[in-house]
Amino acid sequence: MTINANAASTFVELLEAGHLDSPDVVLLQETKMIGADAEARFKDRLAKFGYHVVLAPSMRTVAGGISSGVAVAWHSAQWATNGSRILVDHRAVAQPIHVVGIGTVDFVSFYGEVDATLSQHHETVSYTHLRAHETKANL
Repeated sequence: MTINANAASTFVELLEAGHLDSPDVVLLQETKMIGADAEARFKDRLAKFGYHVVLAPSMRTVAGGISSGVAVAWHSAQWATNGSRILVDHRAVAQPIHVVGIGTVDFVSFYGEVDATLSQHHETVSYTHLRAHETKANL
């Protein structure tokens, strides 16, 4: 599942209200959080629902607002490997997660225009390619 809830807190509110059926992996854009305290509170709120999260922090705009920020959240039933990394500051973050029948997949959450540095350092896997593996594994 991918969600652009225009703030990470909206995703948590959807979980709290029972509007989501505990997706295994969620890619979030526009998290709009600045500071370690805000990130820690978000992680604590998600932990109550059995989620872990890796974040690329938001940024302060020239006008003083908060923009961008991305996250990958995964349910604790999923086996995540070491290697989470920020690919592009404020815009792209990756988390390797083991998918039964496929193996380890890098889940990448990105927001907005991500420059060529992302494609220069990482092999692209198309959605169609992943769907072929998903069908093969009967997921």
